[in-house]
This record gives sequence, C-alpha cells and structure tokens, in this order.
Amino acid sequence: MDGAVLLPQAAGTPGCTKQADAFRDNIKAIRDQGAEVYGISTDSVEAQADFHKEQQLVFILLADPDGVVTEQYGQRRCRCCTLAKRWTFIIGPDLTIRQVQHDVDPTMDAQRVAAEIHAPEEQRRPTPRRPDHAIRVIRGPAATTRG
Repeated sequence: MDGAVLLPQAAGTPGCTKQADAFRDNIKAIRDQGAEVYGISTDSVEAQADFHKEQQLVFILLADPDGVVTEQYGQRRCRCCTLAKRWTFIIGPDLTIRQVQHDVDPTMDAQRVAAEIHAPEEQRRPTPRRPDHAIRVIRGPAATTRG
C-alpha cells in the first residue's frame, strides 16, 4: 500500500486548513488507488484532536509536539517558533520515500498526490535530492488521532 505523509505547519492555520480540507475532499481518489494519508505536525495531541473534529477529517493525524519524528523526516522547525515547513512525502509499499515535495501549494497538493501516487516512474515529478532528508519511513513516538 502506498501512502502520503503530510507535514503541515500547524493545525488551524490557513494553509494547514486548506491542505487538510483538500486531502479530505480528495481522499476517495487516493484510497481508490490503495493508498492512505497521514498528517503529522508539531501540535499537541489536543490541538490535533480539535482540528480533526472541526475539519471533519477522514484520515489519521499524528501529534509530534517535541518534533522528534518531524526532525527524523529531515524537517527543521522554524527558528522563531515550533512550526515545521510544509512538505509532503509519497511512501512506497516497501516503506521507502518515493517522492518529497517541499513547500507545497496547500490547495493543490492533494490533487497532485492523487495523480502521482501510482504514476509510472518516468511520469513522476522528480524529487529534489537533499542530503538531510530521511530515506525510510520513521516509526517514532508520535501520538495518533483517529476519526
């Protein structure tokens, strides 16, 4: 099963809300391809749970308030606060990261993921190689919020 892992900045911010809503609204196209969506941010479990309920999300949100998992994905939090940058990872069935998109457009990201999740290799957008990003899915101590 393929998957997409979203690293939005913070629950309830305008960009994060647009991105989460777009994935909620496009989840059928992604799941029809046998893929799943997970969101993770440096918010608290309570903030993630409130956001999940308010936005009526239908995918799992993970809380990483200490930033441990987020940093293992190669994310650096902003210097001025605890926000991470907005990235999306497409994960293959073998749990390797197939694609990383940096600074994604929150309104168009879900449609892009739905189109690229099972696209043949030659049709996928190339992933810019960065020496600091993880190469395997990190299984860490993040807390889960289910809908």
